[in-house]
Amino acid sequence: MQRLAEKRPLPEEMKNPSPVAGVQRKITLTEIGNGRLGIPKERLGVPTTHILKVPERGREREILQEAIAARIAAKVIGHPVALPAEFLRGNEAGLLIKRFDRTVYADGSVKSWLRLSEQLRAGDKWL
Repeated sequence: MQRLAEKRPLPEEMKNPSPVAGVQRKITLTEIGNGRLGIPKERLGVPTTHILKVPERGREREILQEAIAARIAAKVIGHPVALPAEFLRGNEAGLLIKRFDRTVYADGSVKSWLRLSEQLRAGDKWL
């Protein structure tokens, strides 16, 4: 988290195999059972289930603002959103968001609904 907050690259062994676009520094994670999360290894095609966002130093308020905006969208507007969880680890603030386009099953398998819809539009008949 510290490296993300300081805009430094991650160590080579923690290279993020599934970068997500956007302004904030973030890393994608995969649920690995018992409520634990891990960084998926490269080239294994492991679908990610969560996004960890870490604001730059001095912009920690963005975490709270995004969390409040999501709650407003859910409660006031009634829009379905993945409610983020704000947390602190040491001096670092973070926002953990469960990906809306993934489902994790009891056996640990993950289904990417966005990828499924893309393949169906492309005419892929893998189903």
